[in-house]
Amino acid sequence: MEQTIFKNRESNFPNRRKIKIVSQNANEIVADIEMADEPSEEGTPITAEILGGWQNTIIASNTIAENANATANIAETNSESAINTANTANVKSDVAVNTANEANTKSDNAVLVANSANAIAENALRTVVEKQGTVVTENGVYKSNFNADTKVNVTNYNTDQAILNERIQLFENNSALMQLLSKLSYDPSSDTFIL
Repeated sequence: MEQTIFKNRESNFPNRRKIKIVSQNANEIVADIEMADEPSEEGTPITAEILGGWQNTIIASNTIAENANATANIAETNSESAINTANTANVKSDVAVNTANEANTKSDNAVLVANSANAIAENALRTVVEKQGTVVTENGVYKSNFNADTKVNVTNYNTDQAILNERIQLFENNSALMQLLSKLSYDPSSDTFIL
């Protein structure tokens, strides 16, 4: 847009007017009036075209300002939505970490259970061996003599073996769960965890 330089009218005889009588009668005088101030600077005329240009410029500026404000509001809304999505992702990430930590704890517990089961199995096996007559202990001390009529407690052995199998399965399940959780990643665009 071209810039307009405005100037005031400057004259040697400000406000002087020339009156030329066109016709007159007792009740009316018709005359032409024109400037007679002998201007040294004509000044910038104020026309409807100039005023209309100002009006169009103001309207266009208001429209641009309104559009900019609407864009800023949308950007602010999108920013708040992004922050909320990020916060949600952080929460879900924390949940995933906690779940993984719980899985690790359960896995550690499963290892302890498996070790305990192994100890039970070893004791069960030793009991079988002892009852069959290979080795005999009394109060933790091995003895070379024993009662050959002592029988193996098959029910207790089977129960111990079932417990061992159950705990080994629990350990394997927890290990598989821990491996699965370690592969999860959060996708904020779909608000889901993916492998």
